[in-house]
Amino acid sequence: MAKLFFYYGTMGSSKTANALMVSYNYKEVGKRAILVKPDTDTRSGKYKIHSRTGLEEDCIIFSDFEKWSDGYIQDYDVVIVDEAQFCTKEQVDFLSDIVDRLNIPVICYGLHADFKNDLFEGSARLLTIADVIEEIKMGEDNNWRKVYKNLNDAMYVSHPYKREVIGTKEIIAGISQQEIMRYYKTFYSPQNITTIVAGEFNEDEMINLIKQNFKFKSSEINPCKTDERVIEKRILNPA
Repeated sequence: MAKLFFYYGTMGSSKTANALMVSYNYKEVGKRAILVKPDTDTRSGKYKIHSRTGLEEDCIIFSDFEKWSDGYIQDYDVVIVDEAQFCTKEQVDFLSDIVDRLNIPVICYGLHADFKNDLFEGSARLLTIADVIEEIKMGEDNNWRKVYKNLNDAMYVSHPYKREVIGTKEIIAGISQQEIMRYYKTFYSPQNITTIVAGEFNEDEMINLIKQNFKFKSSEINPCKTDERVIEKRILNPA
């Protein structure tokens, strides 16, 4: 039984790249996929979907797609929609109708909300009627972040920078809002700031520069004496 899928994520979470890869995978096994995007998305041209990764493929715009007959749509095995947040409520209902009447899966990718955390019209409708809703985790499949984690593992023996600052998924899922706010008020204060400086510099001059630029005015803060010790210093021999 076909389903309506909605995969949402933040900017830079590879939503478009995922859409193009799904299209490629369908075609690799001999199936037909049609890529659709809202008329308002003209960044890469009217009939192109382009990802920052360099992937690109031809597509059609939604106003053209809505004119297709059922018989023409049934020539395809899947409908893939990019930038689905810009779809109207009626367009999302049109996609849902394709799933229900024609038994063709529809896979939508898009943002969840705008910078004010207000839902887009298309996203709001998809969150209401989609059969499968899943967030694209920005960092879990990011190769650069994997490299960065391995680099930290190699550089730091016991220092906290060895670990992810925000914690694992399991840890985060078990934390309440009250605990987060208590932690924030306790530790996210100027006297707990750690400044990391890389490159060739005079240590005394750098410490003075940091003191000059970090002038804390909060009445709730009582800055402690600056600790100028090197917590951990390792020199890796590239040879």
